[in-house]
Amino acid sequence: WRHPRLAPLTFFARALLKDDVAFRTPPRYVRHDYHRPTSAFVTFCCKDRLPWFRHPVNARGAVAAIREEHLRQTFWLYAYCVMPDHIHLFIRTRGRHLSQIVAMIKVGIRRRVPGLQSQRGYFDRVVRPYVPPGLVVRYLLGNPVRAGLVKDPGEYPYMGVVDSYL
Repeated sequence: WRHPRLAPLTFFARALLKDDVAFRTPPRYVRHDYHRPTSAFVTFCCKDRLPWFRHPVNARGAVAAIREEHLRQTFWLYAYCVMPDHIHLFIRTRGRHLSQIVAMIKVGIRRRVPGLQSQRGYFDRVVRPYVPPGLVVRYLLGNPVRAGLVKDPGEYPYMGVVDSYL
């Protein structure tokens, strides 16, 4: 499928013009260079949204894998939250592509939670420099309250703030 006016467009832009294209993973923001340091709010889910992390051993394993990967110093981990069927991260890359970092975290979690299957890909929202990081952190840490898991964010054991974002 070639059209001379569409040749300079990216795959994503061309795909939007075709009705028969289904993405295997969520498309990335096409105007952003993910090879540069990037602050991102990332979400990835368990396959079929099954609540694998409802069991405390699995949730602790996910937290340990996230923190262990953080120690490799390929990203700054501002905040994380392990929900029953998905995980939220607020990170800033340093030297690695965002997709590599997420893949390494997912592999680490699968090693610690036997049988876990996650959905392909992940969702990310690039956090622009003018957005206050504290606002993103507060939103992330409020997830267990909004989901009705706890009444106060401090009661939820599977989330935390690691690196300073100031």
